[in-house]
Amino acid sequence: MFNAHASTLWARFTTYLRREIAAGLGMTQKAARAVLRVSFAKVAEYQQRGLVHFHAVIRLDGPDGSSQPPPSYATVAVLTKAARAAAARVRVTVTSDAVGERELGWGEQFDVREIAAFGTDAEFTDQAVAAYVAKYATKSADASGALDCALFCRPCQGRGATVLPHGTPLPCTACDGTGQARPLPRLAVARHVRQMIRTCWELGKLRNSPT
Repeated sequence: MFNAHASTLWARFTTYLRREIAAGLGMTQKAARAVLRVSFAKVAEYQQRGLVHFHAVIRLDGPDGSSQPPPSYATVAVLTKAARAAAARVRVTVTSDAVGERELGWGEQFDVREIAAFGTDAEFTDQAVAAYVAKYATKSADASGALDCALFCRPCQGRGATVLPHGTPLPCTACDGTGQARPLPRLAVARHVRQMIRTCWELGKLRNSPT
């Protein structure tokens, strides 16, 4: 459920962040937009427990973008305080037939750091920041034990059966009617990840499923 709604959590964070920046500067949001622009670059990375977390680079520019510096009073301290306040405000209420109503939010681990340099001898450039983001964008999901192929059985498209021309279902011999390319107990993943996959598989059978 959290992974499925992580993008919504992020969208609400960006909305609250702009509001908090304006409030921190003692401005209305319209006045803040006239003097600065908030830019984002973020990637999602899987943790070993199977949940995603975000690495994000957040920057304040002038009103016309990266070609202009932000006003001198739009400091790192202002941005840091706004980011912490915005993250604490984010809530998303979701409902499903499987688990009922749940309120989702960010976890307690929230680390804010100024990107000032990349080591003592590394030059601070746009390319260096791009490389930092790309590191996580291309990082392998192997650490979480994720699957590297589709779980569903391709001959029956995960249905567990094929339908004969006259409408009679015929159990799929490729998956023995499970709809899975490989039985869940035989997946080469951690126990917790296997349980998450099993839960998603069961949720996918429900009508109006969020998965």
